[in-house]
Amino acid sequence: MYVRFGNPVSNVWSYFFLRNCRRLLEPLTSNAGAVVARIRNEAQQVFDAKASTTPDPKTHLIYAYCSLVLAAFRQVRAETGEVACAYDFAKQAFQNSLERPLSLMIKLWLWFVRDPVGKLNRVALADFFQRNQGESMTYAEEKTADSVDLVVHRCAFNQFFVDHGEPALTPVVCVFDRVWMNIFDRSSRPVRTERTSTLSTGGDHCRFRFIRDEEKGTVKPADVVLVQLEKTPYSIQKEKSD
Repeated sequence: MYVRFGNPVSNVWSYFFLRNCRRLLEPLTSNAGAVVARIRNEAQQVFDAKASTTPDPKTHLIYAYCSLVLAAFRQVRAETGEVACAYDFAKQAFQNSLERPLSLMIKLWLWFVRDPVGKLNRVALADFFQRNQGESMTYAEEKTADSVDLVVHRCAFNQFFVDHGEPALTPVVCVFDRVWMNIFDRSSRPVRTERTSTLSTGGDHCRFRFIRDEEKGTVKPADVVLVQLEKTPYSIQKEKSD
């Protein structure tokens, strides 16, 4: 159940992703082990072909995530014959594999930081993400006294799925951001988040906004991805083509 993505982090994460795939497949098919093997093999092939086009090891980590999501979607679609089922499967497998470690990091950060917007205003947020995500991503930032916007002008996740003919899979990654956004929104700290635009929903950039709000209460999240996912993106895509 192992893949070779050339990076210890992506190799370990892929193990948990494939283990989650097997768990999610067991109610769907008696052929779970064989389907997981096909997911692993296709992901390795897709990654090897894509990674050869860039020397950037940080981009390789993004390609590892995307290769597994793409392979999971395609193989479950082939196994079940149901596009919506395959989409939900890929979304669950991806989120279940990353949710716990990310949640712990965000909660720990918020425990130490009493004014998240003030803290983000004092750091070079775009530079931080640029260094950590690699050359295939392009970031900018916009700041006021009470808000910080992180803007993504180029997204390797979105481009990967576009290049492989499955652009509606990008929201599988986009919706995962709700994990950390919800932690911000539900925390006792004076901050809430918005996502007003994404490349995956037809925008010319992705915009994540952190807003200082002392009385945020139960403000409903403003998130274009949640609006998009009220219907399965593949269902929307089919309606547009009919």
